[in-house]
Amino acid sequence: LSPEGEAYVADHNNDRIRVLRFGEVKTFAGVGRKKSPSLKFSDSPTALKSSEITLPTALCFHASTIYATQTARHVILVLADNSVSVYAGASTPLHASSPGEGDASPPTASHSGTPESFQFWKGYEDGMRTSARFDSPHGICVTGAGDLYVADSGNHCIRFVNVAAVTTFAGVGKIMGFKDGPAREALF
Repeated sequence: LSPEGEAYVADHNNDRIRVLRFGEVKTFAGVGRKKSPSLKFSDSPTALKSSEITLPTALCFHASTIYATQTARHVILVLADNSVSVYAGASTPLHASSPGEGDASPPTASHSGTPESFQFWKGYEDGMRTSARFDSPHGICVTGAGDLYVADSGNHCIRFVNVAAVTTFAGVGKIMGFKDGPAREALF
């Protein structure tokens, strides 16, 4: 819910963020599912209604800012000031020679690819907020200070995101299992 009591929903299958306001559902952000298998998206902020949001999964509010997990691109989006942009996670693909791990390709203004090629954006890497890597982020919540906790499901861990960096808060990245204990030794 927004601070005003409006219900916002990550409409996963329709590639949109929707809002329930005064008994009516409207698209807040995203152009929806494309008929073409090719998707194109930009690193630059995009207007809410013309943004290409791919498979959003969860969202949360901090004041008037919305943060959303974008599972297919393995990033965290920020929706603020009537635009959508990547808040956390590398928005450049990895080299095809090492899917899921390795050095990032040089940044470009836009990327295009089929849904199958999205695997090249995923990975596990702590670091600067805009160069860290996620693998299928699904859950998200925000603290009163504006820091984020992200359920990084493909990496089996909980990540902490602040204005500068992404770090692993709980779990051992990329190792799946069940183990209680100290946060950095627990398994998910």
